[in-house]
Amino acid sequence: MSFKGLNMQTIDSCEVITVLETLNKLAKSSYGPNGKVQVVQMAAEGHMTVTAQSGRLFGCLPREHPVSTLILAAVEAHAKLYDDFGLYACLLSTELTLDMIGTTLGRKLCSAATEKLAQLCLDHATTAECGCRQRVDMAGLPQLLAVLETVIGSKRRSCCLSDDDVDVKHLAVLVLRGFLHGIPADATCVSRASLLFCAVAGKAVAESHLVAGVLVEAPEVRVDVPFRCRWRRDGAGRIKVAVFSASLAGDSDQFHSVQLDESAQEVSKERLVIQQVLKVMDVLIEAEVGVVLCQKVIHSQVKSYLQERGVFALERLSIRYIHGVHRLTGGTLLSSLHAELTAGCYGYVDDVVHVVMSGRSFLRLVARDTRVHTLVICSWQEEPLDDLKVITRGAAPPRSVRTC
Repeated sequence: MSFKGLNMQTIDSCEVITVLETLNKLAKSSYGPNGKVQVVQMAAEGHMTVTAQSGRLFGCLPREHPVSTLILAAVEAHAKLYDDFGLYACLLSTELTLDMIGTTLGRKLCSAATEKLAQLCLDHATTAECGCRQRVDMAGLPQLLAVLETVIGSKRRSCCLSDDDVDVKHLAVLVLRGFLHGIPADATCVSRASLLFCAVAGKAVAESHLVAGVLVEAPEVRVDVPFRCRWRRDGAGRIKVAVFSASLAGDSDQFHSVQLDESAQEVSKERLVIQQVLKVMDVLIEAEVGVVLCQKVIHSQVKSYLQERGVFALERLSIRYIHGVHRLTGGTLLSSLHAELTAGCYGYVDDVVHVVMSGRSFLRLVARDTRVHTLVICSWQEEPLDDLKVITRGAAPPRSVRTC
């Protein structure tokens, strides 16, 4: 049916059923440890995605039909919330919809029945009689390792893991060690920023390892030149650090009091804002800060200004690293350039080490007695590495990692 250019379809139309059956078939063929690896290419000579992981698989599918858009958005939101069950959610939603279309019952009755059955299933899942529940002793390492090995091993094919379970066991041990390192002795839960992930292509999975501290990619540090920097240290030998989540690129709107001189030949708001940012940097230099870390961009003039005065600046930490860096260094995450910079605003690290892996440059921030660790995940190829990164994040025990 169409009305003034608007194409309207009922849910039992052939096109809608075809979309549902296609999604159902795709999810069913990828589901479980024996699921097939899917190869998706949006256009000729376009990027080719090889995966069996729901987040990456559904993220690269076209969404030309409203039904596929609705289902994929709901499945992605579910997978993002629980770090798993994306394929199952797609299977369940498409199977229920197709079954409802095939019945002679009314749409409202089917919807009410489905809602009632879903509530009954949830109620049963919380009871002790539910056969789907498995009691796990979180204090027992063998059981924790078994859970991790099951999750990681479920995507053995798409991650190109060895058939003898050596790679699966190695990764499970690393994830468990990272989780346990992040548990304070006097705490009942672990911060989600305690375990970070770093993916490195061109190495075997067996070379994956856990490092103490935060490993931050630093492309501005040259690989072929030895990294030498004389860090400004305090009396205890520590390096004082300032961590900004605010932009230092001169595009800030926080300086509303900047006065523009109309008689000037050339007026640049950016230049005036940079002058205000440099005043903030002078406060850091006077406080003997040795490293400035910024989640966003640092203006080249600001970086040169700091470098000339012996302060190292590292930008573009992004959401991937900023919370882990903040937890590692302590102090305050500076979200405003107007904040009063007191002694409690600064954090500390014991050392900054240059690390080169697969031709990429990293800086490792090290702090004494830290509970923040970085899991370096390795694989020979990019596509299996992307799947492996998602799987290990999802396999980590609840509340122990940060997902991005």
